[in-house]
Amino acid sequence: YREVNPIMPITLNSIENYLIDEGMSTYSVTLFSLFGADKGCYSTNFFKKIKMISGEQFVMFFNKQTN
Repeated sequence: YREVNPIMPITLNSIENYLIDEGMSTYSVTLFSLFGADKGCYSTNFFKKIKMISGEQFVMFFNKQTN
């Protein structure tokens, strides 16, 4: 049994802080998540700057990689 676990705001904040600490905050970011992101992430400035690949797009992306 597995629960659906979207990315939570605290995780997104950790990713952003890591990128800032490593001097990579200006890089473009693509986030891959099968279950997407929690609605609390949508209003953050960091979320607005990233490209999200989730749900069907996630499956299709990796399906293309294996064919």
